[in-house]
Amino acid sequence: MTNKLRIQIFQPSYSGRIKFFLTNIVLLFLSFKLTAILPFLGWPLVMFFGFAFLISVYRFIPGTFYLSIDSVGFTTKVNFNKIHYEWWQIEKFFVKKIATKTAVAYNFSSKDADLKNKARPGSKLLGYEGLLPDGFGCKPDELCGILEEYRKESSVK
Repeated sequence: MTNKLRIQIFQPSYSGRIKFFLTNIVLLFLSFKLTAILPFLGWPLVMFFGFAFLISVYRFIPGTFYLSIDSVGFTTKVNFNKIHYEWWQIEKFFVKKIATKTAVAYNFSSKDADLKNKARPGSKLLGYEGLLPDGFGCKPDELCGILEEYRKESSVK
């Protein structure tokens, strides 16, 4: 394996961040326009899209949105939430189509019963117990292959 002990950090593409940013600017502008016509509806929308705008700006700060992979496990950080799983806790990674998007999903290992029990209630129906929130600059197939490679390599040790 070429990535044997190397730490890899993936960040989402700038095009996705820019789309999110521009969409929030447009929606915030339209919400301000709506306050003149329907203030009871416009102002709550201004607050909502104002907050979304701040989050879209926050996402441009390095280190606020990433996927880190190493020989021990993987860590995702999305906005203010950081989650780490070790490789032994994951049974497998796979690509899952959800509505119009394709994403990398994973199931927890039966070795960690506590984590398996904490999986969301609809996980059996959905077919996955966890989902990466973004492609982190890769196509889902590529990212899934990298994650599976690390997981299998660590289980050999």
